[in-house]
Amino acid sequence: MILSNFELREPNHTIELVGLGHNWDLHNFAEFEGLEVNAGQNHATLRWRVPDVENPWGSLNNAFRGCALVFSGLRALSMTPHDPDHATEDRDLADVSKVTPEPGEYRTRERWSPGEPFNLRFEFQSGRAIEVAAERAELVGIE
Repeated sequence: MILSNFELREPNHTIELVGLGHNWDLHNFAEFEGLEVNAGQNHATLRWRVPDVENPWGSLNNAFRGCALVFSGLRALSMTPHDPDHATEDRDLADVSKVTPEPGEYRTRERWSPGEPFNLRFEFQSGRAIEVAAERAELVGIE
């Protein structure tokens, strides 16, 4: 996957994206709004919104009210169920990591070589996980 205009702050278990000249803290104030798949265009979109508070993204100049990650050239998409005892925490991102495309127990790495294939895995406080395999991912700010 190519991250066209952003990077993860750390390759494993981070809550921050860095792109469009800002840091995007997807854990503290941001609430996950959902996942949308457009089969006709073969892309998926994950969206977050923040409340009207001072510095919701962890970047003082970031005035966007939301953001989206748009995945094009969608290859695979999977979602695990949430823990019913924590279903109210489906909106709270716990972390995002680069993971190897192959299944297995140890899929994260400390370093990724340029061009090395990876998927993005989003884990939520509820225990739910969403994993996306795509050709490209783009960060979009939402006014």
